[in-house]
Amino acid sequence: MAHLLGKLYRTSPQTLVTKLERLAGRPGDAVVVQPKRVPRPVTRSFLESAAYGKLMSRHLAFGDDGGLHEAQHDTASYRFRHFEAFDRLGVFRWRGVQRHLKTILDTVAPLDAQPRVIDFGGAACPLGLGSMLVDLLPEDVYGQPVPYHALSDIEGEVDAIFCSHTLEHVEPLDDVLSEMVGKLRPGGRLILHVPAWTCEGWRAGTHRNDLHRDHVWTFGLSESTDLPNDTPDGLPRYRAFDMAVARHARVELAAYCGDDSIMVVAER
Repeated sequence: MAHLLGKLYRTSPQTLVTKLERLAGRPGDAVVVQPKRVPRPVTRSFLESAAYGKLMSRHLAFGDDGGLHEAQHDTASYRFRHFEAFDRLGVFRWRGVQRHLKTILDTVAPLDAQPRVIDFGGAACPLGLGSMLVDLLPEDVYGQPVPYHALSDIEGEVDAIFCSHTLEHVEPLDDVLSEMVGKLRPGGRLILHVPAWTCEGWRAGTHRNDLHRDHVWTFGLSESTDLPNDTPDGLPRYRAFDMAVARHARVELAAYCGDDSIMVVAER
């Protein structure tokens, strides 16, 4: 498990920003070390409030939902949510997470229960809401200790596993998906959020940076009809993500969503 999780963390957009901040300056300049971020736990009441909606709609024209391609077009709204408002919005800054917020909240933070939920590979931007963070890093982005470093560190089965913008970096994708499903109780849910091929900068072979690992997969959906050259062969290391998940669990939802991403919900 450790060798699988070793592939997970080095890939978050916010990880890159944090490292760039700390390495700011030209060679020979003094290294600028930024103070640690102060955690502001996200609550269900905030996520259901007008304040959350207002932050998510910043820089959008009235009635505009942002569309599907804000990452590809690097819109003002995308930049605001992912950088300026990162500490307030956390993982809920993603447009696709906002689109499927009810499904996520009803799974990981229902009003009438306290489910056991794993936040898989989320140290760069923890889910919170009482979830159990699994990551190899000793600390999360806020400097808080990561309590678990492998799925096997958590005893018993869990009700749900949440994973956002992580699996595109994982070479042994099927092994990881199999292990995640095996940790769920019967009827438990996977909520998986990954980047889509529609953002050119996130495609395998294109997403490169010396500070963290590259994307090793380019994800789409089996329903896709507008792939380059009308064929997956037009994309590097392309996989239909819903089909990959369906090998291990029953897919309930598979959809393209905002910020050039894909949301898949599946049940064991």
